Amino acid sequence: MAAESEARSLKCRLAEAEGNLQLIRERMSEFVEPTEIPLRFIKEKRRLEQEIEELRTQLARVEAVMQVKAEVRLNIRDPLSLVQPGSQGPVQVLLEKASNAWAHANRDEVLHFCRAAMRCAERTNDVPGAALARLYLAGTYARIGRSADGVNPATSAARVFEMRGCSHNAMVAYLLLAHLECSLQNLDEARLHYQKALTICQKLRSEEKRAARHEVALYEQFAVEIQNVMTGIATAIAKQFDQICRLLGSIPILRLSDAPSLAIFERSNVVGYVATGEFLVEGRTYYLHPLGEAPGNRLELKAGAVHFALPVPEDGWLDPASKKGDYTLVRRETQITQEGLGVLWTGKNWVGGRFERDVTTGDVHFVSPRSHIIGKEQGYAIALLKPVA
Repeated sequence: MAAESEARSLKCRLAEAEGNLQLIRERMSEFVEPTEIPLRFIKEKRRLEQEIEELRTQLARVEAVMQVKAEVRLNIRDPLSLVQPGSQGPVQVLLEKASNAWAHANRDEVLHFCRAAMRCAERTNDVPGAALARLYLAGTYARIGRSADGVNPATSAARVFEMRGCSHNAMVAYLLLAHLECSLQNLDEARLHYQKALTICQKLRSEEKRAARHEVALYEQFAVEIQNVMTGIATAIAKQFDQICRLLGSIPILRLSDAPSLAIFERSNVVGYVATGEFLVEGRTYYLHPLGEAPGNRLELKAGAVHFALPVPEDGWLDPASKKGDYTLVRRETQITQEGLGVLWTGKNWVGGRFERDVTTGDVHFVSPRSHIIGKEQGYAIALLKPVA
């Protein structure tokens, strides 16, 4: 299994790095005065400490995914086994042949029959049949470890089933999408797909109950199993969040009057990761909010860059979304080359404004809505942190 193999590799690399760090520390302890320690030892010690931090972060993420995949195996059966077949016809015949080929472990034939079913459905303008064929194709990709290839056909199938009112197979498609995203370590996406599948499942359960049909118990079982898996995902994401919060502990929280040296005395040990959308600031939870034209609510912190947070002193300090009580997440830049929202140190305090390009010279200057400001230390405002109510 890919995740298990990656976890073993990371554990070996981590053990090796920790062993090397111990050797460096023993060598450094041989010197009586710290000033006598060779610079190469100090640099190697820092490099190993950073490498160990990165490896621990990667290992936590992989182990979280392994836990979720185990929950999926225990609680949700193979989604393809839940599919309701279409009306008997050439497409369904080809898909039955694909199922038979899978029973004989002939993956090449399975893929051949799935693709043939898609072509047949397209020739006959059989939209539901094409969706069913795409679902089978995506399920086959999931079974043979090609999860990335299965996302698009599964997404297409889910949309068609929903538009045509095929609720059961829409639920199956979202279950399959969740399984694929788990395999790709995209737990946030997987959680969304499981939630969609759960919503459809609960709707189907209600419909069966009103009609007094015998499928009520089946959908109740599906709902329980999906909720169990979602609990596992929430636990896994919480572990990732804890790891991120530990890393974010290296990002200083400044007051507006704090000098830049408090933020730049040492580079942040953050190494290019994507935040889950929640931060801990001085014991309180804040959620990530896009600033200006920043897309979405996911943020990638630049590897090796200096990051710090500044309190928003008044409403509209940076843009209409910024409110007093928020924090502004800032990335320090020694050279400003692009336009965007930012902050600048005046020598006495930090001010918010915008970097704008001069149409005549092409140079980028800092512009404050209050006055013309000159300063040296500067940075881009990359997001807002808003307190959770």
